[in-house]
Amino acid sequence: MFFSLNICFRMNRDMPIVTMVSKDEYDKHPGDPTYFIGHDASRDEKKNGPLYMHRMYDGLVLAKGEHNFSDDSDFYAIVWDPVEKKPKEVEYATTRAWTYPNNAEVDASPEVMKAYESYVTELSEKRARNIALAKAHEVKPGKMVTVVHGRKVPIGTVGTVVWEEEIIYSERPRTRRYPQGFHPEVKRVVISTDNGKNYWTNASNVEVLLPEDHPKNLCPECRSKERHG
Repeated sequence: MFFSLNICFRMNRDMPIVTMVSKDEYDKHPGDPTYFIGHDASRDEKKNGPLYMHRMYDGLVLAKGEHNFSDDSDFYAIVWDPVEKKPKEVEYATTRAWTYPNNAEVDASPEVMKAYESYVTELSEKRARNIALAKAHEVKPGKMVTVVHGRKVPIGTVGTVVWEEEIIYSERPRTRRYPQGFHPEVKRVVISTDNGKNYWTNASNVEVLLPEDHPKNLCPECRSKERHG
């Protein structure tokens, strides 16, 4: 277990996140009960001085976790930010330095859990909506498109996609950029116009004609194209 068992703070054990601070930081908050002096039974306080501690995020800690690396670990808590109204990650301890007195306990109140669950639900709905809106831009058979790039098909040509295929044009020597020795796959499509002509082109040369009720103000793809001209 990472945290020393012989640490004994003179404080309530159900506190949320408790971390060490400098004496200068402690002195900036006289009378603030969230700043206090802690004690470690294994520490020589006469030699090293007292432990200046800070208690944070009362009633806001949703979960705890650990980031494991090859040599060290960082310990973090997920807390609810009442200002931003979303969760965030706060590191409270690490094996990179002596942080044994630091601790965190999950203590989120029912109100905070409800707010977090509402956030997760809203985020899931937003992601589902964005996926659906992004699919409206996919160049697929049956979609009406207009040509916006390229040299071989007149710009502005409008037609229906009647065929698509992923094509690897040719093999090439293995390089760092192409370790498999192939050009990247290119999506090719055939579009058919009202006058019966068929045109071959890269899918990247066309854009889907969106329905009038497509919510461009909510669509990430539309907003991205508007920002980049």
